[in-house]
Amino acid sequence: MLKARWASRSLRFRFEAGTSRGVLHEKQSWFLIVSDVAGNIGIGELNFIKGLSTANAERIPSTLDWFCDHINEPESLEKSKEIENHTLTFAIETAFADLKNGRQFLFGDTKFSSGEKGIPIHGLVWMGTSTQMRDRMFRKLDDGFKALKIKVGAIDFDEELRLLETLRNHPRGAEIELRLDANGAFQAKDAMKKLRQLAEFKIHSIEQPVKPADYDLLRELCQTSPIPVALDEQLIEFRPKEAKGQLLTDLSPSFLVLKPSLIGGFKQADEWVELAEKRGIAWWVSSALESNVGLNALAQWVASKNNELVQALGTGQLFSNNIPSPLELKNDRLFYQPHQTWLLDTLN
Repeated sequence: MLKARWASRSLRFRFEAGTSRGVLHEKQSWFLIVSDVAGNIGIGELNFIKGLSTANAERIPSTLDWFCDHINEPESLEKSKEIENHTLTFAIETAFADLKNGRQFLFGDTKFSSGEKGIPIHGLVWMGTSTQMRDRMFRKLDDGFKALKIKVGAIDFDEELRLLETLRNHPRGAEIELRLDANGAFQAKDAMKKLRQLAEFKIHSIEQPVKPADYDLLRELCQTSPIPVALDEQLIEFRPKEAKGQLLTDLSPSFLVLKPSLIGGFKQADEWVELAEKRGIAWWVSSALESNVGLNALAQWVASKNNELVQALGTGQLFSNNIPSPLELKNDRLFYQPHQTWLLDTLN
């Protein structure tokens, strides 16, 4: 017999977090807590981002109530996948993997879970004024990051170009892997012109240059852009496996940015990985403002894959009231420290 309950937490940012959906000061997460008769527990995070998640936030508590009440019914897991467009699935998968294997070995024993090897991640330069972004960019370089991700399309485009020029003129600028994220900000009238201007700065990739709804334009850009295109928001809408394959065949992007907490969990992410690799499309995993519970699940998952790319995982340092964990950032690598403990009583 299993028991389940849930808790929620408003995660407080350490700074004003500028995003494509406005400035954030806090962000809500819910936690599914499953226990067995032996007293073992498993915890999974239900992630929600207003304007990006497909769920209705007001219905999340009742969705969790339903699952907790039906956890011992064989059909409860399958039924839950039909609720709220799979927003609960990431939490369920993580909680049950935790219950079975322990949160150090969610997806098996890896060099990451043993503390031997860290996962390389890029440094995210948060949105702000050009001065703020320049200062944040330099701090990331000082912290030892070898890859940076910078948002474009949010401030004056000429200022963004000057920011990139400043980076490339830095003593370490030439060696930095530079990724851009447009969050769908470009328009048909000037998207290609902007991509050509950005390409002068030797860009690794650009995420979602136009909105998912601009499908024909996106297809054209995937084929003709001087910067390799990565799909991000395009993947959040739930699709059966066959439709996933059709999308990748039709658009033929260079990269996928996988956010398991938003796309329906790890099974869905595994399908994207399988289909992408068959087509020669590279991919990396991205966190999406999860607490350390969700971040650990993402890190454990990607560590179990044969993927040597720089990942888009968080640092664990974003929130002032995050859940204390064995995750630790060293320069540009995220490590799991097995000798450290989780302080999960903060969820009670």
